Amino acid sequence: VARPGLYNLTGPTTLSEIVAQAGWIDATSANGEATVRRRDGTATTVDLRALIETGEGNFVLQAGDHVSLGEGDMVFVTGQVGKPGSYAYRQGLSVSEALSLAGDASAVARLSGAYILRGDEKIKVNLKKVRKGRVPDVPLQPGDQIYVPESII
Repeated sequence: VARPGLYNLTGPTTLSEIVAQAGWIDATSANGEATVRRRDGTATTVDLRALIETGEGNFVLQAGDHVSLGEGDMVFVTGQVGKPGSYAYRQGLSVSEALSLAGDASAVARLSGAYILRGDEKIKVNLKKVRKGRVPDVPLQPGDQIYVPESII
């Protein structure tokens, strides 16, 4: 992907439009998959070559969707953080360190409700307890997506 990062939807936007915005518009370079994760934790995987060549698997995205394209050795931090985005993965990177890279949690973040999306797995992480040393920090893997929700109150 030529331009990894977060893209804001400004109306109905399809998966293929986001793929093009990210700089992956050539079918010859489209190896792999795009994964769209919804806020409810469900995920849809689409073959990039089929998407680009025939439009197969194209659909309209929803607010809050997270699209992963050839993320390589990156982790993603979204939600109530200072600088949501993609960050370079390195061996031993933890959730707390990734949160720090993303400008830390905002004042309205619900630290106890954070989670990691790893493949089809949703891993709950209580960052409040991690910060107090009550539970161990969670080591990340390439492609992990950390979401910090907004506090209900």
